[in-house]
Amino acid sequence: LKSTYMRFIDNKDNQVITVDISDNCDFKCNLEMEKLPFEDNSVEIIFCFNVLEHIYNHKNVINEVYRVLKPNGKFYMSVPFLLNKHADPYDFYRYTDTTLDRLHNEVGFKKLNQNTLHGAGKVAHQTLSWIYSNGKLSIVGKFINIIFGLFFTALDKTLNYFNHTKKINKAFVITYFMEYQK
Repeated sequence: LKSTYMRFIDNKDNQVITVDISDNCDFKCNLEMEKLPFEDNSVEIIFCFNVLEHIYNHKNVINEVYRVLKPNGKFYMSVPFLLNKHADPYDFYRYTDTTLDRLHNEVGFKKLNQNTLHGAGKVAHQTLSWIYSNGKLSIVGKFINIIFGLFFTALDKTLNYFNHTKKINKAFVITYFMEYQK
């Protein structure tokens, strides 16, 4: 597979082209400074999952995506927020939904949808999972991770039960999933 996300894309009836800075793609492109290798208004959908935080010149990426999308084309993206630093090779930013909207609105995008992976318990569990995964998890470590997962899921449900607006859990965002349209 060219990307771990390719397994989610049904390319049986669609042409899927990958762009990356690595050699493991259809087109190698340094998104910091280069143009995407497509004509203006030529692409229907672009997926950009967990990439933008690794690009220092993120405005180039957003401008290029807008340039190559057809009118009414869709841009699906995700970025981490409360997630460990994960250099690949660099990790520059964490974006809020407000920042993402502003960056995309500046070039003409319209937001269609926003979802989050959120919850105080999920953030705590994700943090502990990351700590455990940096060493080889033993059977006991994996078992403890499952127990923590159940505990923190119960914590999120409890917080939601007592806080009907779910404001507490919604403040702890792990990842933003955004859908924009040209």
